[in-house]
Amino acid sequence: MYFQFLWYWEFVIAYMSDQEFWKFFNSFAPWFSAIGTVLAVYVSLYLARTKARVQIEAVAGIRLVSYLGIDDERRYFSVAIVNTGPFDVEITGISISNVFKRTIKYFLNFDSEVSSDMPVRLSFGQGANYFVPLDDKDSWLKFAFNDHIQPFPKIMIHTVQILVNTSINKQFRCVNTLKRDILRAINL
Repeated sequence: MYFQFLWYWEFVIAYMSDQEFWKFFNSFAPWFSAIGTVLAVYVSLYLARTKARVQIEAVAGIRLVSYLGIDDERRYFSVAIVNTGPFDVEITGISISNVFKRTIKYFLNFDSEVSSDMPVRLSFGQGANYFVPLDDKDSWLKFAFNDHIQPFPKIMIHTVQILVNTSINKQFRCVNTLKRDILRAINL
């Protein structure tokens, strides 16, 4: 196959004058430039879609908080949010959702002494923390999550999502480390 290709080019060069050869050779230039243009547009659109997104990372869990000079530790339900994308993002709320039930419950009772303001605008690298105080029986966890995991709590707990809501109507899922604590709070 390779030798046939070489033979073809030897034939073209031998029987064409220099002017005809270069006309023939230059007839491929528009094709190569068109293919290059299409590839350049494709790469630029791909890079534009992958790099320029609003991105945040959020983690929900139970945290122990102690204050300087006070021996007492307090337990909190906590949501920590960090803006990891190139654009500013405004956090407008935090909610609980169940994939199958399509129900949403918004958190409104954050401890204002230790929590960040809501709504809050975060630039790249900035973070916000939200805390809900818990009592010894974790009754708030039972109140907040009980509707979302019934009638089969041990199965439905895996379908519960904690969502961070933004001003551009985009929701981000939190990394949820609460499954065992929620089941313990509702006595399972």
